[in-house]
Amino acid sequence: MVNGRTAATSGANQILMLLGTVWLIASSLLDLLAVYLSFGGVGVLLALTIAPLAFVLAPFYAAFALDFWWPLVVEYGGLAVLALLVRLAERGQTDRS
Repeated sequence: MVNGRTAATSGANQILMLLGTVWLIASSLLDLLAVYLSFGGVGVLLALTIAPLAFVLAPFYAAFALDFWWPLVVEYGGLAVLALLVRLAERGQTDRS
């Protein structure tokens, strides 16, 4: 038999994982779009080759050089929101224990 608390925390963890996956895909696609708009297809290939550097710098470049703020908002704003949700979920799990 499944404990009620275990099922609830498992459901919350699944929701957090789903939100994290959606955020990761959305921020990656927006970063690649910003690189494509700036440097074309060759830029995308280079960005995938040096992915960590490209995914950190692309939102800032898109924001300031192209006036395309969505990659920066989604990537770093989403990261802040997910960090807050994870902290709240962890606090809720320790309060129940």
